Amino acid sequence: MKHFLLAIAYLVLILPALHSQQKWRLLTTEHGLSSNAVINIHQTENGDIWVATDQGIDLYNGIFQPFLSSGAGTRSPMSSTNLNPTPNSFVESASGQMIARIATTNANKIYLFDGFEWEEPDFFDDNDILVSDMPEFSVLSGGNLWLSSWDGLVGFDGQKWQLHNPGVRIDWLVQTPDGRL
Repeated sequence: MKHFLLAIAYLVLILPALHSQQKWRLLTTEHGLSSNAVINIHQTENGDIWVATDQGIDLYNGIFQPFLSSGAGTRSPMSSTNLNPTPNSFVESASGQMIARIATTNANKIYLFDGFEWEEPDFFDDNDILVSDMPEFSVLSGGNLWLSSWDGLVGFDGQKWQLHNPGVRIDWLVQTPDGRL
């Protein structure tokens, strides 16, 4: 009987809190999302919500703002230089910069958001660097963003890209509790 009364008391206390929760909303292309096929979602430290779909990247802050599109007839880095691009991962640098990994027919590409638009850094093409397609392709450590590539370890300090261990294929990264990669 005692357990039954405790269960009733718990329900009486928790039900009003559950009722006050906001209801789930379904957001679709009717609300401005570039596609209903959502691949990844990332909420930044400042509260922005980035949504990767099979048709591009959207920013959501109450309304959807398309930033990178692969749709026919659009002009963007994704549609003009790559075949069948699909954004598949987001990562935020220690300084708050957004980076997206875009899977194309031929390779994975890195795009950096400069605050206005997504751009592909020349560093990767200039150095013939192929980015890993593994889910664990990035780690934040020591204020730097580290990316795995098939051509070595790539570090980004928020301004400058640098290749470490050239010629060593690195598929994925993990950080130990003491901060080592």
